[in-house]
Amino acid sequence: LGSKRTFFIKSKEYDAVTGKKIEFNIPLVHGSFIVMNAGFQNHWLHSIPKERHVMGDRINVTFRKYELAKDKLSSSDNKEN
Repeated sequence: LGSKRTFFIKSKEYDAVTGKKIEFNIPLVHGSFIVMNAGFQNHWLHSIPKERHVMGDRINVTFRKYELAKDKLSSSDNKEN
């Protein structure tokens, strides 16, 4: 929501053909929505770099999915000393 920003994605591994890391610049305009599925961050780096001459604000909202049963602390981890 808000002003346009650029979403930058770069591969962690080198491309077998070019020997370079793969890079994408994706313009995020008002109303854009990006989903990074499970495992995305195992292979890609991402950022929204600072840009000069950007007018206006932008709001970022992040949703995360957790496996609650897996992520719960065991009773021994939850005890206070």
